[in-house]
Amino acid sequence: MALYERLGAPPEKVASGVDLNGVLQWIGTYEELIDKVDRDNKPFDRERATLEVDKILMDPTLVASYIKVEKDKPRSKQAMLDAERENLQDPGTILTYAFWIFGFSALTYFQKRQNFNEEAEKVMLNSIV
Repeated sequence: MALYERLGAPPEKVASGVDLNGVLQWIGTYEELIDKVDRDNKPFDRERATLEVDKILMDPTLVASYIKVEKDKPRSKQAMLDAERENLQDPGTILTYAFWIFGFSALTYFQKRQNFNEEAEKVMLNSIV
């Protein structure tokens, strides 16, 4: 019962099988979750956000997935920047970018050349006739 009090939701609003410790550690209290849903969904009013939170808490699979996502999130901007720098230093990433740039440049070049050749043929045919 103490976990439900800390969560701030009555037991009948939480499905059995929901990890209350995980919810409190990674998602927050009932009110914090309502605030987050309200903040993330601009068209929702407070009543609609509460209804959506009640639906979330009644689905143990959804709650477990939400906790997993929160656990896997990088916790700081610096960690995200470091991961991005590491990705950009990967030779495979650099080769992929080079391939796309070269490929689109070549495609554009040959399309323009094709258009030029078609125009040249038209001029030659018109000058013969």
